[in-house]
Amino acid sequence: GAGESVDERFVEIRRGMAEMVDSGELPSIAVSVFSDGEMLWEEAIGWADREREVPATLGSIYGLGSLSKSITATGLMVLVEQGLVDLEAPVDGYLGDQKLTPCFQSEEAITVRHLLNCSAGIPHGWFSYVLGDEPAFADGNEYVRRFGLAAFPPGERFLYSNHAYGIAREIIAGASGRSYEDFMRTEVFEPLGMTSSGLGIVVAADDVARGHLGGEVLPKDLVTGPVGGATLFSSVSDLMRYARFHLGRPLSDQTRILSRESLKAMHSDRDETLPGSLMALGWGVIELGEKGRLLVSNGEVTGANSTVLLLPESGVAIVVLANEAHSPSISDATAFAIAEALSPGFMDSIGAVIEEIEAHRGGTYGPTPEVLGEWTGEITTADGSVPLRLRFQEDGDIHLRIGDGFWTLLDRKAISAGVSEGSCTGSLPGPEGVERGRLSFYLAPGDGGIGGHVTWITRRVDSEGDDWSLVLPGCVSLSREQTGGDELQGAADAFLKPYVDSRNFSGSILIASGDEILVDSGYGPASIEHSVVNEPKTRFRIGSISKTFTAAAILLLQEGGSLRLGDPISLYLPAFPNGDAITIRHLLGHTSGLPRYVFQPDYVERSKRPHTASDLV
Repeated sequence: GAGESVDERFVEIRRGMAEMVDSGELPSIAVSVFSDGEMLWEEAIGWADREREVPATLGSIYGLGSLSKSITATGLMVLVEQGLVDLEAPVDGYLGDQKLTPCFQSEEAITVRHLLNCSAGIPHGWFSYVLGDEPAFADGNEYVRRFGLAAFPPGERFLYSNHAYGIAREIIAGASGRSYEDFMRTEVFEPLGMTSSGLGIVVAADDVARGHLGGEVLPKDLVTGPVGGATLFSSVSDLMRYARFHLGRPLSDQTRILSRESLKAMHSDRDETLPGSLMALGWGVIELGEKGRLLVSNGEVTGANSTVLLLPESGVAIVVLANEAHSPSISDATAFAIAEALSPGFMDSIGAVIEEIEAHRGGTYGPTPEVLGEWTGEITTADGSVPLRLRFQEDGDIHLRIGDGFWTLLDRKAISAGVSEGSCTGSLPGPEGVERGRLSFYLAPGDGGIGGHVTWITRRVDSEGDDWSLVLPGCVSLSREQTGGDELQGAADAFLKPYVDSRNFSGSILIASGDEILVDSGYGPASIEHSVVNEPKTRFRIGSISKTFTAAAILLLQEGGSLRLGDPISLYLPAFPNGDAITIRHLLGHTSGLPRYVFQPDYVERSKRPHTASDLV
C-alpha cells in the first residue's frame, strides 16, 4: 500500500479508512485514484481473508453488486456495434421461447434501450445462491418466465431494476450465441486487460476478499443474482482499467472495444422526462453545473460495497471496494470524499442534485381524491394469480386483503414520483418451499385504474435443505368495478341452490355495502308443516350472537352507573363459587375459567326447561 507516501490531499481520508479497519468495522478497503493523466493513489488496507490472514491487495477480488450493470451494458454495446443488437428493437426478438410478460395494455414494445435506462417497467429484485449450485430459475427461459414481468408501460416511469439487467444478460447470450460469461471474458475483460474479473473466476482464485455481513464471514462463492445485474467480481486494479477506458484515457495495452460515439451514448442518453431518473445506458449521470458531469457505477451486495466515479471533464477516475455490506455505502462515502479532495465544492454541487432527486422519492404518503375508496383486482406472479382488494381511507390508512385472508394494514407508507408505497407481511403464489415474507407494494393510478407491482422478500428451502434468499415480483391490477347487486344475487343463488335442493341449507341472507342493500333473500322452508318459506323478515334463533346483545346491555348499565365491568360477580350473585375472583369483564371476555355447559352430561335435558339464577349458580 501507499502508507506514508499518500498524497496530502488524501491523508485524512486514509486515516479514516485505517481506523475503520483497525476497529473491525471493515475487514478491508481498497482504493485507486487517477487524475490529470497519472495515478495519484493505489492502496489496499486490511484483510482479504481475516481468518486465513490473507492481506488485501490491489488484485484482491471483491463482489461488485450493481456495479455489474454498467459492465453488462458495455458488453451489450459491443453487440450493438457488431450489428447484432439494435437499441430500438423489441427485447422479445432476442429472447428464446419465453418472452416478457407485460401486465398492461400498450402498443409500444419494450426495447433494449428501455432495459438499459431502467424504464422498461420491470420490477427490482434479487436472489442468492452458491456458484455451482444455481437454482433452476437463475437463467434461461425459466428466469424470463419468473422475473420478466413488466408492471408499467415502457418509457412511462423510472424503475431501478436488477432484473432489467438480468434480461439484458439473456439478450447477450441470445444475440451472441454464447454464454454471457464466455462473451464478457473474450469481448470485454480480456481486451481491456481485466484478468481478475468475471463470475466463475472467484471459485478458483486465492486472493478473494471474503464478503462480510454484520461481522459474519460469507462463503466466497456466494453470489446475489441475477447474473448481469449484480453478480460480477473484480479487483480495484481491474476496475481502474475499466474506468480509464470509459474515461477516454485507456492504457496502451487496452483494445478500444467501443467507439467514442457509443461511450458518449452510454454516458449521456438519459430520459430526463422521467422523475427521479439518473440512468443513461448502464451509468448513473449527475449534472454538476460548472464542474461538468459525474458518472456513477456502484453496488451494494451481500458482503460488499463497490463504487466507480468518473469526472470526464476533469479527467478523474476513482475506484473504491470494501468487503463489508454497509448501508449507506462505505465505498460511496469514501469515493465522494476523494472527489471533494480533488475538486473542492464537489459535495455542494452533488448535494443540490441529491436534494432534487429526494424530492421525488420517499415523501410522506397522503391520500389523493382519485384513489380514495375501495378497489378490486388481482396480483399476478409467474405461478398464478390471487384476488386483491385495497381500501384507501381519508385518514391515510391503506387496508388490503389478499385472497381469502384477513384485512391487513399497510405500513411504511411513502410516496415516490407519484407512486404510493407500503408493505405488510404475507405470501403470494410462488415456487414450492417459499415462506411467508415481506410484501412491498408500489402502486400508481392511471387509465381509470391502479397498476403497479409487489415484491415478495422471502426465503426458499429446497428439497435438499438449501436455504435461498429470494425476492419474487408480482404485477398488481386494480379497478373500481365492483360486483353489482344483480350479479351478486345471481352468484348467491347459484352457490346455495345445491344446498337448498338437498335440504342442507334453509335460511335468509342479507348483504349490504354502505347504504345499498345488494342481496336480501330467503331460501328453503321456514316451516315444512305449514308450507311457509323463508323470507328476509323470517325470525331465527341466533344462538351465540345473543352474547353481543348481552354485552351491550351490560355496557348500557355501566354507562348508567348501575355497575362496573371490574365488579366481582359476588356483588350480584353472592352464592357463586369464587365469585370474589371473577369480574364481569372476565365473563364477557371468556376469561372467567367457567366451562362450557354444553359439554355437561345432562345438558340436553337441562336445556329443555327455563333456568333461574340459582339454577346457574
